[in-house]
Amino acid sequence: MLLGSLLATSYFVSHAVFGTHGLLAKGRLLERSDQIEREVALLEAVRTRLRQDVAALSSEPPQPDIVEESARALLGFVRHGDRIVIRRK
Repeated sequence: MLLGSLLATSYFVSHAVFGTHGLLAKGRLLERSDQIEREVALLEAVRTRLRQDVAALSSEPPQPDIVEESARALLGFVRHGDRIVIRRK
């Protein structure tokens, strides 16, 4: 009887620590939750920046510095007189 109780107790304790919903799983879930929260904060910052860019480009007339910045970054445009540096790897 005592041996059966001891075995049952050890079974439940081991599942409480190592099981699917045990203490170790909770720690992994908390770490993953922290990682996801950091990713969400980063994506929120990107979204805010994109909203600002869209607002600047959709104003009438669009702000010239935003148009120029977009043309340079996305299309690779340069101004007359700009110096271009080509780096080889």
